[in-house]
Amino acid sequence: MVAVRSGSIVDGAAFARRQALTGASGPLALVKNIKVFGIASFACLGGFIYGYNQGVFSGILTMTSFGKREFPPPQVRAVRADVHTGMGDSVTNTSKKGWLTSIFELGAWFGCLYSGFLAEILSRKYAILVNVVVFVIGVVVQCLAVVRGPSCILGGRFITGTSFRLSLHIRHWLTA
Repeated sequence: MVAVRSGSIVDGAAFARRQALTGASGPLALVKNIKVFGIASFACLGGFIYGYNQGVFSGILTMTSFGKREFPPPQVRAVRADVHTGMGDSVTNTSKKGWLTSIFELGAWFGCLYSGFLAEILSRKYAILVNVVVFVIGVVVQCLAVVRGPSCILGGRFITGTSFRLSLHIRHWLTA
């Protein structure tokens, strides 16, 4: 058996090189290395937007104008009587209100399941482009709620949630 020393000269030199490249730590390090600050800020932006989306939508649910909104407008109802009229109990029923808010997280969870595979198959660059298309589709479905009612909000938020999770690959890529 060969004896191996844990603190060899090569290990010491590698450690010294890593320390030199790392630079200062703490808040002052952000001032010295603006690139690290930019990457960290961009990575934090994803979490901020995620929380902002939830906060805005839960605020929309409490608005009386949203609860009284007639879906679709009277002009469309005059032509088509089979479409949904109003939010109904989607704003007053706590279970339905919870689904309207949390369906975004459920979509993000499903996005977690496939986003790694999609990024591996297409590359992160093209996976992010696919994400943008899926996000736009989700927003269009949500906009259709004016004509089709609250079920479109549920479907659109789910689709938007799946695409949002895929966009978080940017954050993992930058911090890796």
